[in-house]
Amino acid sequence: MSVNLKKNHFIVTFSILLLLTPFFYYIFSIFVIINCERSKVFKYIFYPIHEIYKPDRKVFCKLSKLKKHEIVFLTDSTNLGRVDQSTKGISGYLEYFSNKKTISVDLGGGNAETFGYFFDKSPFINFSNVKYVILTLNLRSFAVTSYTAAEFLDSKDRYFSKIFYQPYKIKNLIELNKLIFNSQLLETRIINWEKEDALINNVKIEKKIKTDNNVLKIDEYFKTYMGKVDSKHPVLLSILKLKKKLDNMDIKLLVYSTPINISEAKQEFKFNNKYFVSNKSFEDRVVFNLSNIKNYFFLNNIPFLDLTFQIKNIKTFYDRDYNISSEHIDYKGRKLVADKLNQFINLIEI
Repeated sequence: MSVNLKKNHFIVTFSILLLLTPFFYYIFSIFVIINCERSKVFKYIFYPIHEIYKPDRKVFCKLSKLKKHEIVFLTDSTNLGRVDQSTKGISGYLEYFSNKKTISVDLGGGNAETFGYFFDKSPFINFSNVKYVILTLNLRSFAVTSYTAAEFLDSKDRYFSKIFYQPYKIKNLIELNKLIFNSQLLETRIINWEKEDALINNVKIEKKIKTDNNVLKIDEYFKTYMGKVDSKHPVLLSILKLKKKLDNMDIKLLVYSTPINISEAKQEFKFNNKYFVSNKSFEDRVVFNLSNIKNYFFLNNIPFLDLTFQIKNIKTFYDRDYNISSEHIDYKGRKLVADKLNQFINLIEI
């Protein structure tokens, strides 16, 4: 009799614990995500779950380290992309020139839509000292092959920040877990995305997540910069959305455009080519797009620093030997950009 009672008690206890497992998993997952690497104790207590979500690898979690920072620098690989690792990124030189504590949030293609998920009011992130959010606007982000891919390539970062700010919405955690535990979901989206051709100037462009080693520079420049930008472009709409969110937090959004290798690009279109685009018409398209971007920012009261044509020296773009269109600049170029940004901030503060 006694044995049967103990056996029944064990079965009941085990059944209850089994039924409560999803609840415990949910609670512990929320602890790990909200902790966001602030407490090392939490990391080791919930280590198995920590290894699932890897908050130490989520760029969003850098914001949890905000203390006396006045500038949040939202950027892409142009900030820290460098050959000499002893030199600083643009954000590092900006902090030095401005004497304002700066934290950089570096996210792949620097998609403004994704960055928008990183800001909201939370007792776990101290935005009180932040005066400026500086957004790096890389003109390649306007390419149809860039902003459409960011929607699924950044999906884990988007769901992670959603959970941080809205832990009560279980659906977000479910969606994040789907992406983590079923890698085929992302692979399927990439395959379907690559199947769809993109049209630029009525020319079909093959979409690829990874750059083909056999690609020509002229193909990359055409794909990256020849698309048309108007006031309804998704990138511009996402920047306005970010601005409105920051306005509600009493933080000013500043935007600057990264320098592009216009000198090399024009050389690629100097002679007859399959796109029937001359070097002048290429430059005219970039200028036209910039004009629309500037006008959009002006109408929406978004301070904009245009550095697109600031660097004419081809050698400043250090990875030009590869068949890619790149905005990566050497330390002299990064210092120049940081100095211009510092001057821009000083003008705004007058």
